[in-house]
Formats: sequence, structure tokens, C-alpha cells
Amino acid sequence: MKHPRKSHLVIVLFMLFTTSCAFIPTKPAPDQPGTPVQDTIDKSCEEFNIYADTTGVTVVKADGTSQNRPGKAGSTGGDFSTTATINPDPPSKQTTQVQQIYCGCNGKTYTSATDCTSECHASLACFSNICAPGNETTEVCLTTTAKAHFTLNSKIFVLVWKPSFPISPSCGGMKTEWDQKVLTHEQRHLSDNQSVIDEYNQNWQSGESFTACAPDEASARAKLNQQINARLDEDNAKIVAEMQQKAAAFDAMDHVNPLDCSKCP
Repeated sequence: MKHPRKSHLVIVLFMLFTTSCAFIPTKPAPDQPGTPVQDTIDKSCEEFNIYADTTGVTVVKADGTSQNRPGKAGSTGGDFSTTATINPDPPSKQTTQVQQIYCGCNGKTYTSATDCTSECHASLACFSNICAPGNETTEVCLTTTAKAHFTLNSKIFVLVWKPSFPISPSCGGMKTEWDQKVLTHEQRHLSDNQSVIDEYNQNWQSGESFTACAPDEASARAKLNQQINARLDEDNAKIVAEMQQKAAAFDAMDHVNPLDCSKCP
């Protein structure tokens, strides 16, 4: 059985004029993830730098709305999906008789002595049947192996100066070099994000065993699914955290300055 899940991927921002980091989930595009969405601006060189500083690149968020990122010339984000499969499906089942343990102080029954002693305490008002043997009950245990696969759906957004008026060769060369630096930076974020996904796919390649027990099969299956989902949620959170760490580390060491407008008289 497959259990598809989707988790928002934090956006990894390229820092142009600022050094702070911000993270937002973005909407993945249907084409190739390395193909950037160009936010083109038709202004003078100086006005473009001001626009980049005060408005920044436009990104499309996960809900389909747009958001500007002041001081940012590019961003890389999207989401990642998680698909879990279990084998065997249905899980293997074992039914056993379990000795219940009774607490005369709170009237509850337990299947674990540890659970009972942690809640059942003698007092002046209650000093008998402290975790005493109770009736036998049937317990159903289900066991299966789960495998997970994570798929990255990412997109690059870049701010592009696209003047409608002629510019000199030196200005055009500077612009081309600047565009490539921005794109190269974002492609590095994309590569780092994919490396995190690849690492976790490798970790789940051999699968992980899960066992859940309950008084009936339906309850045991619900507990089993809960265990698997909790484990996936744990790794989903770790994936996001590792992507954030890689993004912050790279942004701290790689910067692109504003356009050199002295080459565009």
C-alpha cells in the first residue's frame, strides 16, 4: 500500500543586498526544476539596483499567490513529496493472550507492569490491589517493513534586468556575467537540496520495521499507521532543517554584488 504525503520545502534565498535569511514554501513549476522563472525589470541600471534592494525578486508561494523578497535577486524553493510503501501488506499478524494488570486505586487495567506502577500508587485511601493480576485478554500485533521515497519538486526564481533601450557591449557583458552568477548561485541551492533528498532516500532503501499491538486488528492497524506517519514526519522535519542549514552556510560564503552601473553610461 502506498501512502503519498507532501511537505513544503523551505525556500532557499539568495542574498544580494542583505545577509539575513528568510524561508517560505513556494509553488513548484511543471517544467524542469533547473529552468528559472525570470522576473524581468525594464528600468535603468541604477533603478534596477534600487528595485532589487527595495522590492526584490517575485516568487510564487505554495498557495499560488506572489510575494516579493526585498533585497533578494533570486530564490529556490518548492516542496517535496513522500511516498511510503509497506511489505507485507497487509502486515503479518500475531494474536496472543495477555495478562491484564489491575489497579484498585483508579479502576484501570494495564497490559504493562511499568505503565501500571507509574500511575497506580498506594495511599491511606487505597492500599490494596496495587497492580494486581487481572483477567486475560486477546492482543493483536501487526508487523511490517516500511520504505519511504522522497521526491523534490523545486523551482528557481531570478530577478533579471531587461532594458528595452540599447546598452553598450561592456554593459551587456557585465549584465550577462551578473545574470550567470545569480543563476549559478541558485543552482547550487537546488543541488544542495537534492543531495539532502538523495541522502534520505538512501537511508530508507532497506526499509524500517514497525510493530503495533492493540486489542483488535483495526486498532493495531491504526497504531501501526500512526507509527509510520510519525517516523516520516520526523524525517520530513530533518530534511527541511538540513536544507536550511546548507542554504545558510552557502549564503554566508557566496555573494553577488549589485549591477556595476559604471559600465552602463
